[in-house]
Amino acid sequence: IARLVKDSVEPVRLGGVGQKLAEQLEAATGFECRCTTLGYVQRGGNPTSYDRLLSLRYGAAAARACISGQFNVMMSLQGDKIVHVPLDEVVAQGTRHVPLDSDLFEVARGLGIGLGD
Repeated sequence: IARLVKDSVEPVRLGGVGQKLAEQLEAATGFECRCTTLGYVQRGGNPTSYDRLLSLRYGAAAARACISGQFNVMMSLQGDKIVHVPLDEVVAQGTRHVPLDSDLFEVARGLGIGLGD
């Protein structure tokens, strides 16, 4: 779905399918429907100032890496510093799994989240 926003550097905005579907469901069922855009909700709520600053730091570090010719790296928060980690190193570490006896699984199951078991 596209909408126009006058006097914007990006006058065409895409998105809004969820809202459109919510409106159609509400009209069809007579029940109030709301659209929730996941993202911060999945992380636990609205972004804090820390979240916003961290995203700026990641973006700035990635831009500096590109400008200096450093490619095939990812940005990583280590302690309080943003560092570049070569993708070869990341891949070499292999997949890390959450142990099945982790309290994270217990919490997920307690919330009714299906884990395929």
